[in-house]
Formats: sequence, C-alpha cells, structure tokens
Amino acid sequence: MSRTSSDRLPPGARIGDYLVQSELRVEDTGVVYECTHKVLPRRAAIKVMHRDPWLREMAIQIIREACVLDGLDHPGIPRVFECGVMSDRTPWFAMERMDGVSVANAFSAGTLSVPEVIYLLRDAGEILASAHKAGVIHRMVTATNLVRTSGRKFPYALLNWAEAYNLEVELDGEVPVGLVDERDDVHALGGIAYRALTGEIAADYVSCLGRRPSAPLELVELIDQMVASEREQRPTAAEVCARATEIAHAIELIPALSQIDKPRWTPAYGLSPDRLPKKTTPPPQIEMASGPASSVASVEIRIEAPTTARTATADLAIRFKQRS
Repeated sequence: MSRTSSDRLPPGARIGDYLVQSELRVEDTGVVYECTHKVLPRRAAIKVMHRDPWLREMAIQIIREACVLDGLDHPGIPRVFECGVMSDRTPWFAMERMDGVSVANAFSAGTLSVPEVIYLLRDAGEILASAHKAGVIHRMVTATNLVRTSGRKFPYALLNWAEAYNLEVELDGEVPVGLVDERDDVHALGGIAYRALTGEIAADYVSCLGRRPSAPLELVELIDQMVASEREQRPTAAEVCARATEIAHAIELIPALSQIDKPRWTPAYGLSPDRLPKKTTPPPQIEMASGPASSVASVEIRIEAPTTARTATADLAIRFKQRS
C-alpha cells in the first residue's frame, strides 16, 4: 500500500508520552516506529494507523489488533503497553519492541540446518498453540512476521497480528464459520519449515524427503503432515510443538558420528605409530600394613566414564586404601 511522505512521522515527533526515534516497518494498517518513553526507561514499537480519515474500517482493525494482543500472554507475542489517538484522531498503540532477524532474511543465505528447522517448529508451534488456546488465529504466519530474536529468553517472536481472528468473539460475520481454522496457521508454518529445510516452496504430492534425503524421517513426516491439503490431516500447533520437542531431544542425544575427535598428538610425517616405543607402566604395588590380624586391606577400583561417546577407551583409575 503506497503512502505519501505526509503519512510518516519524523524523528523527535511525539506520540502520547513517547518520542519517535526511527521508522521500523510499514504494514497494511499502519506504520510501526521505534520510540522511547519520555519518563520510563522503555523502548517500544508504536503502530500508527495510516493517515486516511475515511478508512473507518482500518481504525477498527488497528484497535482490534491491540485488543487481541492484550488478551494473549506468551513471551513470543508482543505485549501491549497502552493505546491512544493522535491530535487528528488517528489511533495508535504501543507494544513491546522485539528486535531480531526475520526468517525471510535467513532464507537469503540458503536452507537452514536440521536442528534450526526443528527448533523453529518447536518454538513457533508453542507460540501458535498459546494463541489457539485463547481462541485466536493469526492468519498471517509468514517468514517475514516470524522473527528470530536476540537477548531474550524466548528465541522467536511472531509479529503483525493485524489479521488475527478471535474464534470466541463474533466480529459481525466478517469471516464465515468454517472458513477459518487454527490448522491454517499450522499449514502456513509448515510451508515455512518446508522451504527452510529444502529451499523450495511446498508443493502437493512432493515430500520434502525427496528434496533433502538426509533429514530425519520424523521431521519429514511432521512437515509433510503440516502442509497437507486436507485440514483433517494436519496436526494441531500443540502437537507440532510436542513432536518437534521430541525430535530435538533425540537429535541432542545422538552424537554426530561423522565428527570424530582429533587425536591429542599426531606423529610426524613418515613416522608410523606402530614403530613408536611403547610406554610401559609398572604394575601397582600393594603393601599390606602390619598390625593385628583383624586389620583388613580394602581395594577400591574406580572407573571413570569417557568424556564423549566417541572415546574408544575408558580411563581406569585404581586407588588402594588401607583401613584398619
């Protein structure tokens, strides 16, 4: 949607008790600015509706977006601080600023690694499951709106809830019942994961296994089910999160067999290890303490487990202790 320069606010402009620092992005319903509070040590992202006084529906939509966000509670969903209107009655609302890199930008560098795709499904699935439990469908789950954040406890954030629909609130019949389903969000997330794993756009009857054969079968099956054309065949967001979590645990427990630890020392070129002198260790000496016949010499053997699953030998420590 094209806008004139008069639709923009310059740095230093005031929005309520906030001062504009810079422009972050332009959305269909408004412009999002980075702002700082005049009193509190707070940075916020403030969305100001496009300055079209005749767009009453857009004003309703931006206020509804603020209400939807205010009713959700998840670290991957922006919190709403406050809302208000400008001097010309243009509505705005301030929300939590979530810095990061969008998944769309990550696509420019190619496909993501298998663990990255798994964690993406786990964390984004958790965000959607939280919203769906509250009866809210995002309806705009895209690689641009899904952001990998930094400096926060939760690694992902889902932005731009302008098209969100609350299933528990009737919105003047805007969306007919049956045409909106929470599994539409799952389908969109599956398309993002499909492209992240294969570099291609999801297509019917083309499994991502054929485009990335090295991927774990459990991950392939999950993504294929998410992008299924029939809603009934798709898992819920909560199931996506749970299954991705299980796959993540399995991946973390299985060592990368192709990555072999380098030896601590490598013989010089041309010198065979078989020709090196063997280091011999004398057997341990066991000394029995003299004393009463009732004194007992106890031997304690401790075996230290290898530090990694790829270590071929175990360290054996033998300690002898005399008890009387």
